[in-house]
Amino acid sequence: MRCRLCFAAAALALCAPAVLDCLAAQPLTAEEQAGQRIYVDAITPSGEPLRGLVGAGQMPLSGAALACGNCHGADGKGRAEGSVLPLDTNWEYLTTPYGHAHPARRHGAFTAGSFGVAVNEGLDPAGNRLDWTMPRYALSRSERDALVAYLKRLSAQTDPGVAERSLRIGTVLPSGGPLAPSAAAMRAALLAYFEKVNRAGGIHQRRLELRVAKDFDAAKKEFSVEPVFALVSPFVSEEEAAFGALIDQTKLPAVGPYTANPQRVERRSGLAFHVLPGLADQAAVLVDFAARAAKTSGWRAAIVGSGASPFHEAAEAASRRCEKLGCGKIVRIGSYAGPLNAAAAVERLKAEKREQIFFFGSEEEFAGLLDEAGAALDAAWRPRVYAPGSLARAALAARERFDGEVFLVYPASPAEQAGAEALRELRSEFKLDARHEAAQRAALAAATVLIEGLRRAGRDLSRERLVRALESLNNFDPGGFAPPVSYGPDRRIGALGGYIVALDRERGLVPVSGWIALE
Repeated sequence: MRCRLCFAAAALALCAPAVLDCLAAQPLTAEEQAGQRIYVDAITPSGEPLRGLVGAGQMPLSGAALACGNCHGADGKGRAEGSVLPLDTNWEYLTTPYGHAHPARRHGAFTAGSFGVAVNEGLDPAGNRLDWTMPRYALSRSERDALVAYLKRLSAQTDPGVAERSLRIGTVLPSGGPLAPSAAAMRAALLAYFEKVNRAGGIHQRRLELRVAKDFDAAKKEFSVEPVFALVSPFVSEEEAAFGALIDQTKLPAVGPYTANPQRVERRSGLAFHVLPGLADQAAVLVDFAARAAKTSGWRAAIVGSGASPFHEAAEAASRRCEKLGCGKIVRIGSYAGPLNAAAAVERLKAEKREQIFFFGSEEEFAGLLDEAGAALDAAWRPRVYAPGSLARAALAARERFDGEVFLVYPASPAEQAGAEALRELRSEFKLDARHEAAQRAALAAATVLIEGLRRAGRDLSRERLVRALESLNNFDPGGFAPPVSYGPDRRIGALGGYIVALDRERGLVPVSGWIALE
């Protein structure tokens, strides 16, 4: 025993000064890995789902619902849920020599044997019955030993990317193609912001380190070799569905500016948080704004665009919003087999006297529609056109014919001064490129939200705590880079709404609304 203690002391000395880093870096043994699967995934070493009895009625249950980590947490410390307080399952705590005192019972320290009795039979070391909220499992002796082996390592385990004095954060930004200049500006802004945080002491005495992958495939490879704790502002719009699946599979939290995924992610839980709404929600904002104006001018609307994703999903969202607001019958004009036929679309719009046109398609298609419509304008037909702000360039090219009659939606206010001032200060201090302001502000909005989540999660950091901290954000101001954000257990889009700007012949794009919320 003395030799073992000496060996352990020597090992710790070799780890100095970062003892916790060294311990956490040691790989789990096969037995410990088996215990981890029981604790985290409710899978036994044989590959079968964990089985147990739940509640006072002892209802049989199996599978993920029985995972220990669901209640006791990834770090084993337990979190109160209502009147239920799951206990700390770290082995150091369970085997405390002086035992444990609970409100209605007292007992001595656990051993491997008494722990097995508690897990399987619901009795503490003194024979007191545990609360019925604690499931009664059916662990074999080898399964119990594997779980105990993992609990002995639990306190030394940290989530990937977390070290005693550093914290690795990843991002995915393309290094080639048309998006490369914007991505480079985002990378520089993120590095500058992280350095500013580090100069102020980092996050709970940990220095932030940014790891950048050039694409989805590179991220899968690089972040498996050098894991990151979380992602910030990943730029993977064309592979978002696959990327979301990877995030869920690897339990990797991510905070991004907005989602290109057409699904309404703000109403489902998950590890991906978004600061701003996607195209579908922006479409709903356009309908809200147009409906208010139509109260005095009538409502004869049409949705125009191609059938390509995500434009089709945005059109569907606009149609649903219109139905909810009672806008009346709204027609759909567009192609599902190829590009929009602008001439045919305009011919039908004018024949049916459609006065409100919602467009969701490519910039080239929008330019074609405005060109055809501009040529067809007359005293009897001057429609209002509503489109996403990403099509501003095509709109500005048509300003002579559509003065005051084209409205664009933006997820963040283009006139926000606080964010502009903060970005100017960062540019001045770190010599950042003055171009690509929208991309830089979007990246910094996500970074500001992530940093706040990390601060609230505390020094004893875990991915689980970060997610819970992000969910607690309510009306949080991300430095003026975006509108105030709020999250929750069933909400993953922080600022759900948008701003409307109008096309002006002389002044270009002019804000014509405040924040239009979709709550």
